[in-house]
Amino acid sequence: GLIDGVEVGNYNRMWSYLFTHCIAGGFTPFSNTDAHDYVDWIYRTSPSESNIVRYRNMTLVLAKECTEDAIEKALRKGNTIAYHNNNLIAREELLKGLFEASVTFETQRTGSNHYITVKNMSSVPYLIQIGNNKYIVNALGGLSFKRPKNESEAKVTVLNMWYGNNDHPSVMVKW
Repeated sequence: GLIDGVEVGNYNRMWSYLFTHCIAGGFTPFSNTDAHDYVDWIYRTSPSESNIVRYRNMTLVLAKECTEDAIEKALRKGNTIAYHNNNLIAREELLKGLFEASVTFETQRTGSNHYITVKNMSSVPYLIQIGNNKYIVNALGGLSFKRPKNESEAKVTVLNMWYGNNDHPSVMVKW
């Protein structure tokens, strides 16, 4: 009862071995930065330096209101998502909820294939896997790919979301 939360990411380190202990133990995951300089020098957030922008570590607090009381309740309940280098660490249901609120899948049927368009309305890029194929859905971006017409749904696993050492949330998507 002495520990309420666990730091799973700090500066340029992420401790994946802590994910399972943190989530299974009911601890609130945190991701922090020891930035003592200008943040842009450390995190290189300029799009010209990389195809994917990388933001500083942060802890997203899922509170019902922007009040001190609501934030404290959310922290105590573990309603946080730790963000580290485009990776998100939290309880599985929080990660699924964020992904489902952030990403849409649309289908265009032609001939023998389905063309799937994925749109990401969030500031976080997602690395998804469908079958043996992996795709990057850029922040505030999208992509399209082809799937067989006889496939009406697929399991989508989000590889940069974690609720354990090797555990990533999956959602079923119908098209």
